[in-house]
Amino acid sequence: MTSSNVTNPVMRLVAVLVSFMAALFTAPAVDAQGQSAPARDARPASSGAASIRGRVVAAATSRPLVGVQVRVEGSGTRFQKSTATDERGEYVLDNLPPGRFAVKASKPGFLDTVYGQRRPREDGTPVELSEGQAVAGVDLILSRGGVIVARITDEFGEPMSGVQLQLERYGFEYGWRMLRPLGGSPLPYLNNRTDDTGQARLYGLPPGDYYVSAFGPVDRMGGGPPVPAIIAAADKNHVYVPTYFPGVMAPETAGRVHVDADRETTISFALVAITRSRITGIVRTSAGAGPYLPELSLVRPNGFSANSRSIHVDPDGSFAAGDLLPGDYLINVTVQAGDSADAPSERAVVPVTLTGPDVTGLIVTTGRGGVLRGRVVYETPHDSKDEGDVQVFLSSVDSPAQDQLRPHEELWDLDGTFEITGLFGRGVVRVTHDADWILKAVMVSGRDVTDQPFDFSDGKPVNGVQVVMTRKSCTVIGSAFDAAGPSREFTTVLFPEDRRQWTPWSRFIASARPDQNGRFRITDLSPGRYLLAAVDDLESGEAFNPDLLARLADAAMLIVVDEGETKDVALTVIKN
Repeated sequence: MTSSNVTNPVMRLVAVLVSFMAALFTAPAVDAQGQSAPARDARPASSGAASIRGRVVAAATSRPLVGVQVRVEGSGTRFQKSTATDERGEYVLDNLPPGRFAVKASKPGFLDTVYGQRRPREDGTPVELSEGQAVAGVDLILSRGGVIVARITDEFGEPMSGVQLQLERYGFEYGWRMLRPLGGSPLPYLNNRTDDTGQARLYGLPPGDYYVSAFGPVDRMGGGPPVPAIIAAADKNHVYVPTYFPGVMAPETAGRVHVDADRETTISFALVAITRSRITGIVRTSAGAGPYLPELSLVRPNGFSANSRSIHVDPDGSFAAGDLLPGDYLINVTVQAGDSADAPSERAVVPVTLTGPDVTGLIVTTGRGGVLRGRVVYETPHDSKDEGDVQVFLSSVDSPAQDQLRPHEELWDLDGTFEITGLFGRGVVRVTHDADWILKAVMVSGRDVTDQPFDFSDGKPVNGVQVVMTRKSCTVIGSAFDAAGPSREFTTVLFPEDRRQWTPWSRFIASARPDQNGRFRITDLSPGRYLLAAVDDLESGEAFNPDLLARLADAAMLIVVDEGETKDVALTVIKN
């Protein structure tokens, strides 16, 4: 008998007291890592929706933490909900829809933590909720981070105040290996200027190796991410440039700074002073004429984003850009190829690397760019609304930032035909889509070119492209075992048997953590021959590391997945 079925007030009170006492004396199980195993309550939450509850404690003292921000994020959806822990360190997230969720906790001075995460930068354990299910015991343990104390000087050893510091780490994001600013909470690289002694203290850092850079107060080019402002040096012809520890400009020669949890590491280095550079040149259209209505921007790629600044172009096409720091730039130009309003537009994207000396006499010749024409076709009958959910685009295989710089235009028709103009460089055709459809193939003249880059450097059009969409996606589910038996502490890595497909833009690489029941799920796969491995330790994004895949290949399980098939496997955990 439940309290909802009791009509007598006294009996209702007794039922509530019984439920309270049962909850009070029922403690969640704890696994070998000190992570509580969630308790599954078969009864639905009182609201009819699902719920997650748990407790957050400090790793060093096991004391409950008050005011910790706990949030859930739905896998493959935009659903988010958050709350804060009370004086007992407890939290409740209710009125949740069914689905697969990540549970995350954050508090200043502590490391951001995901439920089930044993090490920083590792994916957590998702919590699977069915309709109305109440899951308890989703407990999290927060550790205090490490600290870097950095002292910055000029070339004469005098302290530099007002200098900002940034922490970076190498990692894989969307398949690309690059040096990326540290994220999380707090964000030490966003507000960490040196004081009057030239020192700054960066706290709450996950253990690991970092690259530390110092630069002047940040500026924003075009509203994008922050970029270093110029700091004048003692010599009026020189400026201080972004400098990596132990006093170098290039990240390739920078020294690593190791950080341990709850410990301080002290470093000191001087900023590098150099002469600023200048770029001058002239813009010409493909017909050799001067540009009309020119738009020229100087772009500095920054990982997946890009900072840009507009540059004036004279009527004869000449331009000049000064006060430039060393590094890689892209000259991005758009012009009209004639003086009439109907004249076609032309574009150019030219890479330039500054190493100190000025770059002069640069000739930038614009062109119409490449054109991609084709049609989206559906393997099975579909609703007309599905056509608006599928968008074709070209993803760069040369640089992730190039996607932002691709000044293309898209034209769509009701019958699914498309035309994408103004394409430059190399890229593969990809689509955005809803949950019901996935990309099956990209066909040209009966040939499958789904994973072969198109090269639009010569401006030639590609016609007759068929983008085939299917609902027959593949799924791989399963579990893993270690020496102690069934495990929840692993990450599954799925990758193609064909090593030629181990690329940053591969459709055939995926990773997944198991849910609270020890089951993993990888969906939206294309049919093929895959290698599958369960590893005990894997940083987020590391599945695209070809060196890791080469190490796992010999011990991985080979599986063949047919169209629309769901394959259930059992793996043995591999020490990574």
